[in-house]
Amino acid sequence: IRMEYYAAIKNNQIMSFASTVSLTGGRKIILLDEADYLNPTSTQPALRGFIEGFSRNVGFILTCNYKHRILKELHSRCPVVDFKFPKAERPALAMEFLKRLQFILKSEKVVCEDDKILVELISKHFPDMRSIIGILQQNSGSGKIDVGMLAQELKLSELIKALKAKDFQKVRKWVVDNSDQD
Repeated sequence: IRMEYYAAIKNNQIMSFASTVSLTGGRKIILLDEADYLNPTSTQPALRGFIEGFSRNVGFILTCNYKHRILKELHSRCPVVDFKFPKAERPALAMEFLKRLQFILKSEKVVCEDDKILVELISKHFPDMRSIIGILQQNSGSGKIDVGMLAQELKLSELIKALKAKDFQKVRKWVVDNSDQD
């Protein structure tokens, strides 16, 4: 169940599911994906009561990217599982990322000029695979991934750094220097 679950609660779909007995006699599970985007002043407090009311026969899984956006009252009702991995496993996972990216590019018929480009992206954004795929999507319109993509990404990071520092003179200069870019 994705972000539509708030509407589903309103429509009693989740309520109906939670209040019925499991056909196998076991506990049922409700998965609330991206719960960190739920309204913390209305939806999350209502969810707290919902979880309490159905905790006997229903387990709840809330997924999120930003656990600090989840109310502490919900944290106390759900064990937190943080998906981190030891540093020793990072090289093997990065290699799996590389293989997966190569497979995706091949499947999409996108030519990669050099695997070093992919390695650089992985080293910058690891372990955020979604971010890496998004960057590749943005830069694969021509059917080719080349070193120019890394230069463009570097330029954006310069802009972001200037914005965070509130250095608007650098921001203006960046806009002038990059006005020909998409």
